[in-house]
Amino acid sequence: MNNNIAFVFTSMQAQRRAAADRERMLGRLRQTYQGLLDRSLYGMVWMELGLASKPDAVHNASHLLLQLPERNEQILPPGTSILQVYEQAQEELLILGAPGAGKSTLLLDLALQLVDRALVDETYPLPVILPLSSWAVQRPPLAEWLIEQCAHIYDVPKKVSQHWVEHQQILPLLDGFDEMEETARPACIAVLNSYHSQHLTPLIVCSSQSAYDLAATQERLALQSAVVVQPLTDELIETSLRTAGPAFTGVRTALDQQPALRELATTPLMLRVLLLTYQGSSLESIVQPGTDPEQQVWTDYVARMVQRKGNETRNPLEQTCQWLAYLAQQIRAHQQTIFYAEDLHTDWLPSNQQRTAACLTIRVPAIVLGSLAGILVFLFVAGPSPMVSLLQIGLLGGFVGDCLNRNASTRTATVGSHPSASKRASLMRSMLLGVLVAASFGLNLGPQYSIGDWVRDGSILGLGSGLSAWAFLLLLFRRPRQQVSVSSTSPSRYWRVSAWFTTIAPQNVWQAALMLGAGFGLSVGLSVGLSYRLINWLSFGFSVGLSQGLSIGLTVVLVCLIQTVSLGTLRFAERIHWRWQNLLRPGHLRTSVIVTSMVFLFFWLSFGLIDGLIDGLSYGLNYGLYYGLYGGLSYGLSYGLSSGLSYWLLFGIYQGVVQEHIEDQDRYQFNQGMRRLLRNGMLVSLVSASIIAGMEVLSDGLYFGLSVGLSHGLSQGLSHGLSQGLSDWLSYGLNAVSILVISGFLVMWAMSGGVTILRHYVIRWLLTRSHRFPWRAQAFLDDATARILLQRVGGGYCFMHRRLLDYFANLDNSQNPASTMWYK
Repeated sequence: MNNNIAFVFTSMQAQRRAAADRERMLGRLRQTYQGLLDRSLYGMVWMELGLASKPDAVHNASHLLLQLPERNEQILPPGTSILQVYEQAQEELLILGAPGAGKSTLLLDLALQLVDRALVDETYPLPVILPLSSWAVQRPPLAEWLIEQCAHIYDVPKKVSQHWVEHQQILPLLDGFDEMEETARPACIAVLNSYHSQHLTPLIVCSSQSAYDLAATQERLALQSAVVVQPLTDELIETSLRTAGPAFTGVRTALDQQPALRELATTPLMLRVLLLTYQGSSLESIVQPGTDPEQQVWTDYVARMVQRKGNETRNPLEQTCQWLAYLAQQIRAHQQTIFYAEDLHTDWLPSNQQRTAACLTIRVPAIVLGSLAGILVFLFVAGPSPMVSLLQIGLLGGFVGDCLNRNASTRTATVGSHPSASKRASLMRSMLLGVLVAASFGLNLGPQYSIGDWVRDGSILGLGSGLSAWAFLLLLFRRPRQQVSVSSTSPSRYWRVSAWFTTIAPQNVWQAALMLGAGFGLSVGLSVGLSYRLINWLSFGFSVGLSQGLSIGLTVVLVCLIQTVSLGTLRFAERIHWRWQNLLRPGHLRTSVIVTSMVFLFFWLSFGLIDGLIDGLSYGLNYGLYYGLYGGLSYGLSYGLSSGLSYWLLFGIYQGVVQEHIEDQDRYQFNQGMRRLLRNGMLVSLVSASIIAGMEVLSDGLYFGLSVGLSHGLSQGLSHGLSQGLSDWLSYGLNAVSILVISGFLVMWAMSGGVTILRHYVIRWLLTRSHRFPWRAQAFLDDATARILLQRVGGGYCFMHRRLLDYFANLDNSQNPASTMWYK
């Protein structure tokens, strides 16, 4: 009974959240469409466009049932609205027309009316306008593309977008079919037909007539009806000129004298451009015969808008043309419609700058993150040591980070030999690492450490590091063997364990980590053992060498994880919140207990039994058992509890991060995704660094308290041991905690989007340095919007029309109205 009540209550909450998401989305759509429609008119009155049906443009049931002859366009009665056409087409409509004929304006008007209908009818799907040109980039299934585009353009959480698409709560209004590359259009028609046959939902597609007719020679869209937007009649043109006033007498005369210019004015777009460009102009200053009328109109339009609007001092004509031409070329090359600053990738850069960007945003972060990860693991596992400095650990971590990054780039490159994978290159890099480690050895030791000791220990550590690094590289760059498939019905326990480890890092990475850790730990243990008297050699050398080797091995695995998470493609940030209930999830609690037990057993066996046995052989059985008891328990309990709690908190928090519902804030700020990513990364990094610092303090406190407490408790009492352990921790542990916190914060910030932010601003800096795009991009884009060259769409910008984008994209030095500074 209680379970049923809880289920009903949960269902009601989910329904209320879904209704709130739908209401916010409709409000967002209304605001977006109304703003775009107002800006598309540019202060002019709404013109009733003529429409004509074109039955043969689509393929529907009538073509299968009846062998009808080819039918011409049929002019619809004057005053027929696009909503009436849409309803008569049973909500399956193809809108065609010439470029600039007003197709997108009609689509916006229809979308606004459908939003009103969805506000009244809760079962009506959400009318969402999407630019179809972006589908051609990867050509995914249409449902996947719809989910991605709704989340990207309208700032909808992916889970919500996926729910809407899967439950047919989205009404796609697909604009810009003609804006994708020509070779992708027939495939797009096939994908649209496949989607529509599986989802009997309303669908609207918008395209220029010439582009669609060329693509539909093999297959037509399977929709109920098609409508063609008609050119403006002479009567509409004359009415618009008379309404505009006497300031356009020169335009009227030019249209009467030049048939080519008159033909250009038959589209609402170019008529508005003519009125905006030549207001108050004489006949002599308007397009003259013998020139390309459209090219000259756009050139005059850009010059006039820059002169009349915006900040001409900050963004003069030549600079505006240069930056907008580059933006148009990149938008067209990447088959985009709306430019978002978050979409900047390295392929926006020329080839020489792409190499610079890869070095600054991939290789350098890989080395730095490797060094930070090495220091983090070293301080958490081994702790500060008089024989191993943070500089040496940083060198080894940076070496590991660089090698893993090269290995990842080798796997993604063409199969074949790679310079970094050759044995000679590996040997040279390993020798260099060995020399640096040997030279840095002993820098943190006092004056009692002689030059002879330095040479002896440095040679041992340098030689061991170099040889183990060489073996590490050979294993890392070894071509992996083909994995043998295992039946999933009854996999063995060994196979399940191996599969779990390979989900963390590839097999060759584990092997290379074992080799580097063992070699470095052995060399450290040998140098430490020779620095003390022989009777302490096995005990102290084994302990230090094991801890140092373990820290290096774990560093390799951690760096691999960090690079997998952080050094990928640019990622969009999302609003986040935490579900703290995930910390109490039974599966997560069970895994945390397993981690605690495994770490406890490892440290108890290695530092307790084995070390105690070695001491027993040196000092006697009683001493060995005594040392193994409190040493093993101290190490095992301190590291086991701290590791288990760290896993429980960190992974519990990360797995509890969710984003399922739309918040009230809309994505109407430029570069808002990067700002949100920075905020989320800082928040996650602060929480994670606090947890890491707390676990380190707990580990050190437990170790000193237990070890000193147990040893002194046998003779002087437990209270004296605990107080001694606390004082040792306060004098020793806090010195390392500050470094640990800084390293942990930077590593977690990089994993939480810090590398993405770095890459974004490096790309913008390189674009600014090459004079292709301004650093203060938002100010320039807002200025171009005020000049009616661009339109603001949420947090992005698009050109006021595709024809203007094509004008800028085709602009070269001879055509630029301000060619004196073109690409200089």
